[in-house]
Amino acid sequence: MKVAIITSTRADFGLLFPLIKELENDIEFDVTVIATGSHLDHKRGYTVDEIYHSGINNIITVETDVADTSDLGISITASDTLHKMSLTLDKLDPDLVIILGDRYEILSTAFSAFLLKKPIAHISGGDVTSGALDDSIRHSITKLSSIHFTTTEAYKKRVIQLGEEPSKVFNVGNLCIDNFKKINKASKEELENFLGFNLSNYSQNILVTLHPETTYSSQAELNTIFFTALKKLKDTGIIITYPNHDAGSDEIIKHIQSLQRCLPEHVCVKESLGMRYYHSLLQYVNAVIGNSSSGITEVPSYGIPTIDVGNRQEGRIRANSIFNCSYNEQEITALLKYVLEPNIQSQIKNTVNPYGDGNTSEKIVSILKKISPPNLIKKKFYDI
Repeated sequence: MKVAIITSTRADFGLLFPLIKELENDIEFDVTVIATGSHLDHKRGYTVDEIYHSGINNIITVETDVADTSDLGISITASDTLHKMSLTLDKLDPDLVIILGDRYEILSTAFSAFLLKKPIAHISGGDVTSGALDDSIRHSITKLSSIHFTTTEAYKKRVIQLGEEPSKVFNVGNLCIDNFKKINKASKEELENFLGFNLSNYSQNILVTLHPETTYSSQAELNTIFFTALKKLKDTGIIITYPNHDAGSDEIIKHIQSLQRCLPEHVCVKESLGMRYYHSLLQYVNAVIGNSSSGITEVPSYGIPTIDVGNRQEGRIRANSIFNCSYNEQEITALLKYVLEPNIQSQIKNTVNPYGDGNTSEKIVSILKKISPPNLIKKKFYDI
């Protein structure tokens, strides 16, 4: 089976990697990875290099216009992705297109594959994030897709609720648990060399990833509140990664750079950590703060707290190690102090992650080996 796997960000590549390798190791599959979106953006770390260095055999790049992060710019990027991905998929002619998540670039890809009559396997459908535009994108991708791999039983039921046939919806858990169990993590010395930052210089360290609140009108106001709270931290190392390529992300980057100028000894900034160093760093930080989905799905496996700020991830199933707060300076400051207390750190160490057992890639491959892609094109609406 000829399979095209699409990745548009550092985040979805990290999740897809164990599946890519599992498929490559099976003689029944001919795998091509198509990298697009922010992977090819030098401002965000040109993360396509990580894909090239990962040992993947067949890689195609589709470069799109990602310079403008205004609402209009994002809309233009989406249309550019649709155009160029249509040409790429038509030439490659895969039997199956595999996509993950809820990015607008992935919706463009799904639409191009749908119009080319290429069956789509969608991973991570059925989630709800009430505080983001992602919900509408995710559910649209579900309706364009032929086979579905959800991360929890509740999300499986929601995909079926959207009219998808139960026989084509599978709860396989989250690929992030595969990475937690299988990835070859860096030593602390190697990690610090990569960061250019000595984690031992501080009594505690936190990892920060903040993305735009896509349904809020004034991202600048939220940025000011969030980064002012971070400035108040004492004897704390702050490692920050850049946001996704969403409308408003450039404003967040400006605040990150300003914080680094204000606290040069305490702040380490990386456009992207990459999959291996990200998971390695989670072993050495005391908390994660921001609004990344990784804080909800991946971080609990490491037994450290997540402070989920705002509404971007509202609605996701979450472990008891996750604490939510609003964009309020005093609230953020108080919650940071609370989760860094030794007794709270101790309580969270044995957190159970609700997103599966770490064998998701094997489950997906096993299911794909039993399907016939041509039979997936015609869909029926399933009434509950």
